[in-house]
Amino acid sequence: MPISDHERVSTTSLALLRPLLIALDASDSAVTGPFAGLPSPCIRCPAISTVICATPVTSVRLFRPRMVAAACENDVDILLIRHGLAPEILDEVTVDAVMHRRSPLDVFSGMVTYRGIDSDL
Repeated sequence: MPISDHERVSTTSLALLRPLLIALDASDSAVTGPFAGLPSPCIRCPAISTVICATPVTSVRLFRPRMVAAACENDVDILLIRHGLAPEILDEVTVDAVMHRRSPLDVFSGMVTYRGIDSDL
């Protein structure tokens, strides 16, 4: 029996994408495999021209060129959640973003997530 893309990815990555799926009112079918050379899993959000991926690899240098290229080639904004192998214990969870839909291209690195008092993201 072949292994699906979802079975090859970090369960932590999937767990970190789950609140975003809920916030975006998206189904599990929005979670896909790799997108344009970015790590899996990814959430594709065509309605807002955004792709959100997650990875345990914490090196921003590894993914930044691919994020910029993927954003420009596909006319989407890219968010990459980097969480390490022990998120919030040994490794902080950070988010990098390439915003392509505006001119000029904006690149943000090392942002942290925040959950408000009312539990909104």
